[in-house]
Amino acid sequence: MKARITEPLILFCAPGRYDNEMFKRKDFFSSTESDEMYVALKRFLEKKGYRVATIDQYDMAEADHIVFIDAVINDPYFKEFKRRRKELKARASLVVIDAAVINYYQHTGAALKLFDRVLTWDPSRIDNRKFFPWHLPERFYAKDQFRIPYAKKKFICMVNGNKYSLFDGELYSERKKAAHYFEKTPEGVDVYGSWWNKRPSFLAVLAHAGYRWRFFFRQLVTLDLKPYVHLLQYLLNTHPLLPKTVKGRYEGSSAEMYAKYKFAVCFENARDVPGYATEKLFNCLNARCVPVYWGDDEILEYVPRSCYIDMRKFKDYAALYKYLKSIDRKRYEQYIKSINAFLKTANKGPYSIGAFVKNFYDGLIEN
Repeated sequence: MKARITEPLILFCAPGRYDNEMFKRKDFFSSTESDEMYVALKRFLEKKGYRVATIDQYDMAEADHIVFIDAVINDPYFKEFKRRRKELKARASLVVIDAAVINYYQHTGAALKLFDRVLTWDPSRIDNRKFFPWHLPERFYAKDQFRIPYAKKKFICMVNGNKYSLFDGELYSERKKAAHYFEKTPEGVDVYGSWWNKRPSFLAVLAHAGYRWRFFFRQLVTLDLKPYVHLLQYLLNTHPLLPKTVKGRYEGSSAEMYAKYKFAVCFENARDVPGYATEKLFNCLNARCVPVYWGDDEILEYVPRSCYIDMRKFKDYAALYKYLKSIDRKRYEQYIKSINAFLKTANKGPYSIGAFVKNFYDGLIEN
């Protein structure tokens, strides 16, 4: 009697995303918020003959492939994986989403040597042997899902939590500077997200600072105490936003919120990180909200310049505000026309869900 051949098993670990929840589509307009990228990936892999599940559904020893969506050092399953790494027969892969400004550990040599394959946006690492290219994908809506007329849109918003980082190039502090400037204008600014007018978790900030102890020591030796001052100001929330500015955490889709505004402060978590981009820019475009963007050049080479406003071209927020106020309805509708034209073809481009699925399979599974 012939032995039954079992379909190869791929286990996914996305911290906090267990019980196969990451493979169930949510009712949001963003691929990352709706998990559409993982739903499409699971469907594709199952057609190729694989079983797909989250890492809590099986013992790691049963897996043929184990895929981590970011390597988070305090995740219990990642801790178990590290402990059992030598005994596991599975190919281990990493999909890098966060930059070092958020997750420094997964960019270290100690972390990367744990994996057989890595999907990364970092062009300096890509060798098509161990490191393969990818971009965080999005679904692009050729038709406006919200249809909010120009006259009913408010002026400007920002959808981000209040965060802190000691890494060079972080843009968290710039988001707060922008919010402070715009809240003093006649139109004001609506800021959505957590921790804007609350003191952050001391332990979380301390853990982040622990990764940068060499930086802290160097600054102390050179008597540059600015990082210490900024850290203390953040912990004590010494410069809160006006109560009317802070709208709290929005539980719906960020694109749904952006659609209510003409413009959005759309800064990445960090600037000048080659290849790094999140969903922020595309969420604005899907919402037909013109983004004031600050990030890396690569994504801006893909998106037509007529679709966004490049923050780097303005010497300060006063100059940006003057420009935004100069945009009348006719000029604004030109931006929207350009956005519409871009979105009609974007689902076939390098930031599409289809491209993600192909890059994932070609890089991590087939090779």
